[in-house]
Amino acid sequence: MRKRHQRPQLPDPMVPYGNMFFRRHVHQKEWQRSFGLLLAKRFKMASAADFGCGNGYVVEGMINGGVKAVGFDPNLKSAWKYVPESVRTFIVCRDLSEPVDVGRFECVVSIEVAEHLPPEKGMVFVANIAKAEPEVVIFTAAVPGQRGRGHINCRPMSKWISDFESVGYAADKAAADEIRNEVFTMMGTSRSHMANLMVFKRLHKGPPSAEGIRIPK
Repeated sequence: MRKRHQRPQLPDPMVPYGNMFFRRHVHQKEWQRSFGLLLAKRFKMASAADFGCGNGYVVEGMINGGVKAVGFDPNLKSAWKYVPESVRTFIVCRDLSEPVDVGRFECVVSIEVAEHLPPEKGMVFVANIAKAEPEVVIFTAAVPGQRGRGHINCRPMSKWISDFESVGYAADKAAADEIRNEVFTMMGTSRSHMANLMVFKRLHKGPPSAEGIRIPK
């Protein structure tokens, strides 16, 4: 008999995001999977992490593209029933609004997460991404006036660009435009999410990390 993955018995540090919040994202499954696969093919990374992975669909797409991908989210108690069984082994409960080291990855993805964090936690989130030392970051966050539940930190894209510059990452507008245009052709794509798409490249490349990819217990 196939062993069933146990539902994480962990507290949800971000209380507003319950079962209904993640249920509302199920209809985005196909385009998010396709988006993850697109990133895998375009950047040809060996490892990747989704910071604020929610239901895990982008992680699933990247894994389908041959990437060693993992996802981190603080609300897995609520999201777990919607996380595909095939990727549950690679999804970890972590509150990324607090300083944390989750390992090293060639790419970090974060789709519409940062606007849900308190303003004073935004830079902590960016610093956690930089700590993973990715060569490329795929990032979107809601802008002022964009509707959505729990949007408490909507900022102009220029503000996020400045934050990433402060930790050694530069925006690649051409790459963002190319990815955005391709994603817009996918059925069911959230155009409001992808309109905010930013791609960041690491400015100072150091030697490969000896630690490499790991999944914290």
